[in-house]
Amino acid sequence: MARGGISFDGIGAHYTTYALATADTIVEANEGKAVTITDNGEAGYGDAGDVLLGAISKVDGDGYGSIQDAGYMELEYASCTALPALGAPVVVNGAGLVSQSTTAIVGRGNSIVSVEPLAMANHTVIVLLG
Repeated sequence: MARGGISFDGIGAHYTTYALATADTIVEANEGKAVTITDNGEAGYGDAGDVLLGAISKVDGDGYGSIQDAGYMELEYASCTALPALGAPVVVNGAGLVSQSTTAIVGRGNSIVSVEPLAMANHTVIVLLG
């Protein structure tokens, strides 16, 4: 998401290969969705409130995928009725989107650095994950 010529998406990105949760039926169309750790070496949508691991970057088609697990990333936000707070952490919502966390996240830092206005059709946030 570029604003006034500034684009954070992808800066400092790091990618790791994970098995993709078979229960979530993750396919190429799901690239860009938010995921969490769901099992040993496995990433999936998880449950609402789970810690954000990152975003699906590439689905390999063999049950594995590349997950961006660090750096700046653009993610879809679960609610378009109220803007999340800049600097706030996010968690997964269990359906590939993120929502603002109401509590501090232990062991995994992330924060919202940019928010699209409510008037935008596809409401997204830029998150710095580290």
